[in-house]
Amino acid sequence: MQARAIAVKETNLAIAAASNWMSNSKGTSLTVKKQTPAVTLGCTSRGRVQIKNVQGQLSCNPIRTRSLAPELSVNEHGQTLGTYEDVERGAVPDLVGIVADSGIDGYAYWEQFDAEDASDAIPVYAEDGTTQIGIFTFGDK
Repeated sequence: MQARAIAVKETNLAIAAASNWMSNSKGTSLTVKKQTPAVTLGCTSRGRVQIKNVQGQLSCNPIRTRSLAPELSVNEHGQTLGTYEDVERGAVPDLVGIVADSGIDGYAYWEQFDAEDASDAIPVYAEDGTTQIGIFTFGDK
């Protein structure tokens, strides 16, 4: 089993913090956590746990009605823009909303964010997907 903890900003549903991927070869249970001071986030956040290769509802989460996948906006380069909540609802964007270590809201390529072998930090871009405005560091900073 592989899992990681993710904190999502309440205001725009952008990823504010994420732990590194943790694994348990037994596949039974796994504890992951990511603590981030509220001052760093500058807003309220809510926690999520992402489990690799698990689809549908988890037994530990309350059952909720799933809505249809949302329509994603598209930037001038034809790349889709979305949030972590969009991913949970089945619409995986090219660029996902994320908060740079500096506190600036931007976007990261979902493939870079979701990669198990990602480096400790990934670039954060403006909406155009090419202008780098910061970095996002996984795990404890």
